[in-house]
Amino acid sequence: MRASILKTKIITKYILTFILSLYISVALALAEGVCGEDTFKAINTYLNSIRTMVASFDQVNREGELQKGIFYLSKPGHLKWEYPQLHNSMLLVDGKTIIYYDGELEEVTNVPAHGIMASLLGESAIDVRKRVGPRNCIKSNGEVRLLFSDIGSDPSRENAIQSMTIVFKTSPLLIDRLLILEEEQIKTEIRFRDIKYNVILPERVFIFKDPRFFNNELD
Repeated sequence: MRASILKTKIITKYILTFILSLYISVALALAEGVCGEDTFKAINTYLNSIRTMVASFDQVNREGELQKGIFYLSKPGHLKWEYPQLHNSMLLVDGKTIIYYDGELEEVTNVPAHGIMASLLGESAIDVRKRVGPRNCIKSNGEVRLLFSDIGSDPSRENAIQSMTIVFKTSPLLIDRLLILEEEQIKTEIRFRDIKYNVILPERVFIFKDPRFFNNELD
């Protein structure tokens, strides 16, 4: 009899503990505005509807320095960041390689295209629910923030992106800015404006012509 009562008390204790834990989890989720399935579905639909994209952007580093430029995207796998004010510096992703041209130093750097920036923004189809946990999607103040960690990157690579947060406006849903964290806590914010979707982009936009030899052909 005593054994039966003790067993019942233990079971009751576990049930109460489970209910309390569930209540705390739900309360935290509501307080922080953790995304639900409807939000993930809406973001998937929005991102997967984009085949090409052109936008101006303002980029601010941790020192508060502002650089303006133009961003191009063509799925799958093609991205380009142009910095006219930085001696026509650019960063180009052609699906396999990331090419960075430093216009001030007139240097070209090539590295394999992997990690967040190349794989996420350039994917032809994406399910963000499989890329972020429920606690890494937060809704607040008319925005949705998705945090992606660059788990697949090489931590020994200089200036490797450790994480990237994509911030969306919700009315209507559209991409607003990127919050990028690199090694040694180097933070960069890139805010998009004048966004145009699904426009025709010539292939030459994503073909790298070394400005050191094609100065007259810079657009």
